[in-house]
Amino acid sequence: MVAKEAVYLMIEPFHAYGHDLMRRAFEDFGLRCVILVEDVYDALHKREYCAPIPEAWVAAYYYCPRDRASYVARRLQKKYDLVALIPWSEPSLELAIALLNCLSIDWVRPEILARFRNKFELKNYLRLHHPNIRMNASWTIQHAEDVEKIRSQLPSKFVIKPIDGVSNQRVGFFTSDQPAKSFIDYFIASGSGRYVLEEFIEGTEYAVNGQTDEKGDVIVYSILRYHHKNINGRPNVYTRSVHVRTSDPAFTPLKLYAESVVRALGLHRCPFHAEIRLDPERGPCLVEIGARSVGNQLVLLMRDAHGSALDPLRIAAYFYLSAKPLTQWPLDWARYDRTQALNVDGITDQSGLITALSGIEAIEQHESFRRWVVKPEVGRSIKVTQDLLSQPYSFHLATDLKDVDLLLEAEQLEKQLLIRTQGVDRSLRVNAFFVHVTQRIIFKFKWLKFRLSLRS
Repeated sequence: MVAKEAVYLMIEPFHAYGHDLMRRAFEDFGLRCVILVEDVYDALHKREYCAPIPEAWVAAYYYCPRDRASYVARRLQKKYDLVALIPWSEPSLELAIALLNCLSIDWVRPEILARFRNKFELKNYLRLHHPNIRMNASWTIQHAEDVEKIRSQLPSKFVIKPIDGVSNQRVGFFTSDQPAKSFIDYFIASGSGRYVLEEFIEGTEYAVNGQTDEKGDVIVYSILRYHHKNINGRPNVYTRSVHVRTSDPAFTPLKLYAESVVRALGLHRCPFHAEIRLDPERGPCLVEIGARSVGNQLVLLMRDAHGSALDPLRIAAYFYLSAKPLTQWPLDWARYDRTQALNVDGITDQSGLITALSGIEAIEQHESFRRWVVKPEVGRSIKVTQDLLSQPYSFHLATDLKDVDLLLEAEQLEKQLLIRTQGVDRSLRVNAFFVHVTQRIIFKFKWLKFRLSLRS
C-alpha cells in the first residue's frame, strides 16, 4: 500500500500571516497543506491583496463551510495523513473547532479552543475555576428586554458587544441610568444575535502578545499601549498601538497577569493576543483574549523591536506543527528597550471612492517608516471609520534613535496624507469610478473561476 502524504490543514490563508506560516511549514518541515475555504467571495477578495501562494506549498484546495466540516474531514482522511491544523485568524477558529471534533489531531482540545470564541463563557470559566484572577462581571443577552431584566444588577458603566465579535465591531458603551430606548437603538443598529454585556473596566488599554509552548509555558514577546479617540459616534476608535518598554511601570504587572490568564485557560502550542486594561488602583483586568497572533501585522513590529532574529510566525508555525520543545527563543530585550515602535491606525469621516490622494511619498520616504498595513489607493472604496475594518489606512513606524519623538512624527505624517472622496473635478471622479467598476468586473470572473477550482 502506498503511504498517504502527510499534510496539514490551512484555513483561508490569504493574508501575509497565512503566507508566512505556509512558507515556514514547507521550508522548515517539508509539509504541504490542504487549503480550506469557507467563504469563497471573502477568500478571493483577500487573495487579491495577498502574495501569490506557490503551487509547491499546496496539495489541494477544498470548499469547506462549517456545516460540511465532518464530511470534508472524512474525505481528506481517506487521501491524506492529517498531521496538524493551522487556524491562524480569529474567524478560522470556528471551523478549526468543528474539524478538531471529528479528527484525531494532537493540538489544543476543541472545548478549550471554543472558549476563545465565546466572550462570556471564557470569562465565566475563569471566574468559576480561577477566582484569584481579577475578572469583570458579565451577562449574556440577546435583545434590549434582557438589559431591562438585569437593570438592578447593572454596573454604573458597561459595554455590549457580539459574543463572538472581532475587530472592535458593534461595541456599544452605556451607563446604568440610560433610558431603555438607548438599548433598543443599539440592537436595531447591530442586528440579531448573541451578545455579552460586560462591566466597563477603567484604565489604559494594552495588548500583551506571545506564544505558549508544548507544556503550556507562556512566553511574552511584546506589550503595546492602545490609544483611542472619540470620533464618528464611537468612543473607542483605535488611533495608535505603541511599543511598551520593559522599564515602563505597566510592563511587569501586565506580563504577570497575562501569563496567569493564559495558563488558566489551558492553551498550549498556540500564539495568543490578550487585551488588558490597567486600572491604577485595582490593577490589570482582561478585556478579551484571542488564541491567535496579534493582528494588523503587528508581529512584524515585534520583529522590528527584537531584531530580525525573532520571527513570531516561524515560532507559531513550529508549535502548530510540532510537540517538541524549542531549543532557542531569540528574544533581544536590550534591543527591545532601545526601540520605539508604533502602528498608526487611520481615521476618516468620509465614505465613497477615493478620488484623490497626496502624502504617500512623504510617508514612504520617512526614515522611521517600515511598512504599509493598509495602503490607500485611488478607486478604492472607504467608509466612515468606526472599527478596525473601516480604517482607510494603516502603517508602522520604528526607530532606535533616542532624540526622535515617534508619536509626534506620526501626527505630522498623518497631516500630510490627504484622502478625498468628493470635492474634486469631474475627470478625477470619472477615473476613480472607472477603476472601481473595472476591478469589480474582473473580480466577478475571478470569483467564478476560483469557485470552480475548489474541490467539494
